[in-house]
Amino acid sequence: MNSYERVITALERKQPDRVPLFECVFDEGVMDALLPGCDYYEFNEWIGLDMAGLNRSSWRRDNVEYVDEEKGLFRDNWGVIRAFGPESTPYPVEGPIRTPQDIKTYIPPDPEASDLGDLPEVVKRFKGKKAVVAICRDAFFNPSYLRGQETFLMDMIDHPKLVHELIDVALSYDLRMAERMIQAGVDVVVLGDDYADKNSPMMSPRHYEEFILPGLKRAVDNAHQAGAYVVKHSDGNIMP
Repeated sequence: MNSYERVITALERKQPDRVPLFECVFDEGVMDALLPGCDYYEFNEWIGLDMAGLNRSSWRRDNVEYVDEEKGLFRDNWGVIRAFGPESTPYPVEGPIRTPQDIKTYIPPDPEASDLGDLPEVVKRFKGKKAVVAICRDAFFNPSYLRGQETFLMDMIDHPKLVHELIDVALSYDLRMAERMIQAGVDVVVLGDDYADKNSPMMSPRHYEEFILPGLKRAVDNAHQAGAYVVKHSDGNIMP
């Protein structure tokens, strides 16, 4: 049983020869500390992962539109201002939808024009040997980044119509991007939006069911219809 077969067997809820080994993203500093001078492909083989993906965001420090280079602030293709820090993933700090009225003129990125990054190389190297994976979005992260996460959560009470509109706008991009990745060779979509911190969910179960769950279902159904398996990831204590 090779790595690909092991992953698919597990996702089919059958018995693989062992538990598949997978990690969505390794920080470049961690990789270099464990295997100095390696790239992601070498590290993937060295540590024995059963799945392979992009391992990084689409942003590098040399390919972004800085709004303040000294502070590491740049604007992404959604219009969200993000900040580079010491780790590999930049953090969203300010969204473009500052008032509910801004949604009327907001234009999301074009999924047909968006780059798939190193995905073709990942598919070329690993297709059929390891399960090819892509981290995609469902109904929380990208909509919340457009408003700022705290504001988005308060909008569930103050501006519920806006929350639904933001989710629809984000999914108009995210669903098509997932389809394109699957068409390019992705076997498994990981929906990576985090719903909780270490203590509890970031919204009530009632608000989750009203706002987030329908969009999550759309994302899962979309990936299945396009021919991929789905893994739902969330950090934090989501037990409630």
